[in-house]
Amino acid sequence: MRIERLILSQYHSNCYIAESKGEAVIIDPGEPSPEILERVAGLKVLDIINTHAHPDHIHGNAFLKERLKVPVVLPDLDREIYKYVAGVEPAPDDWLVGESDVIAFGDAKLEVLRTPGHSPGHVILIERMERVIFTGDLIFMGSIGRTDIPGGSDIEMRKSLERVVKLEGDWRLYPGHGPETTLSEERWTNPFLLEFH
Repeated sequence: MRIERLILSQYHSNCYIAESKGEAVIIDPGEPSPEILERVAGLKVLDIINTHAHPDHIHGNAFLKERLKVPVVLPDLDREIYKYVAGVEPAPDDWLVGESDVIAFGDAKLEVLRTPGHSPGHVILIERMERVIFTGDLIFMGSIGRTDIPGGSDIEMRKSLERVVKLEGDWRLYPGHGPETTLSEERWTNPFLLEFH
């Protein structure tokens, strides 16, 4: 699986293009950027995926959907936030995902894990064969997502963080903001995760 990162919007949100065998998905497009279309030229894009429905992760959805004619994949428990932020209901061809759903492209399989706390429906995407996690706004290098916003929960965030910290072995983490990191590094250096081991 090949992964490209674009930094978008005033919030410096990470948008990822993940590709395998000529098929691709776009994860968390935070703004309607023509650069995303340039990067996926020649690839068969199957889905636009949101880890959660905050504006800095979904504002490119409509732009990309109109041009690529592919569905938006959205956490089912963030549907109400999506309706509020996007101003529309998810479309009939969009996919509301929950725990253990799998999004496949090429040889890659992204498994959906519920990780609420930053938002009620926040999910992470795990590729087990390549040991990669797209963490959205759950874990960043040296930090974690905010919970002091509507729909946020300190209690749920702690449960979600513990769930990820207890995954076996090491994983490459691709967060919603900031640089790539690894779960091993965050387990031992991220002050918000030290209590979980």
